[in-house]
Amino acid sequence: GQTDVDHPLCEECTDTLLDQLDTQLNVTENECQNYKRCLEILEQMNEDDSEQLQMELKELALEEERLIQELEDVEKNRKIVAENLEKVQAEAERLDQEEAQYQREYSEFKRQQLELDDELKSVENQMRYAQMQLDKLKKTNVFNATFHIWHSGQFGTINNFRLGRLPSVPVEWNEINAAWGQTVLLLHALANKMGLKFQRYRLVPYGNHSYLESLTDKSKDGCGERQD
Repeated sequence: GQTDVDHPLCEECTDTLLDQLDTQLNVTENECQNYKRCLEILEQMNEDDSEQLQMELKELALEEERLIQELEDVEKNRKIVAENLEKVQAEAERLDQEEAQYQREYSEFKRQQLELDDELKSVENQMRYAQMQLDKLKKTNVFNATFHIWHSGQFGTINNFRLGRLPSVPVEWNEINAAWGQTVLLLHALANKMGLKFQRYRLVPYGNHSYLESLTDKSKDGCGERQD
């Protein structure tokens, strides 16, 4: 037969071409045999088998539609579940933030409570100390605590000030005046404490210059006051 080759081929190229043609021929023959077998099978099938196949095909189509519908329903449910999951995650995040805020507030309240407890304990300690001092003061004679009366050698003393002098012991008049000033103050405080009123004289405590004031002629008399 005629070919598209318009020039001579070498022997090697001719062998290769023949091999390729043989391979293609074998493939074509196999396909023809397969088609023949399929045709024989179809020719052997009766009308009942064809109807059975049609019914099965319809059932498969219905099953396919049902599965597609189920798949669509599952997809819808998946979307709903995904949306709910997002809402739950957002709510969980909000709750985590609130929990963190509550934890910070609790820590702050706890710190304030500890500070208040410390302040309360400090105040209670101060109150106990003040109560102890008050109880001590209640048991203390204010006059004994304020005016210490004692003696120094031949002289009586009040708050360590001597109440007089001797030729052999020339006590300074400033000390004596201070001692009698303390005496006037003590006598004045005792009179007020007891509600005692003097009829002729009034005690006037004035430190080193304390004096007695006459209630009849408004004169005053120094209480041991003297200057060298």
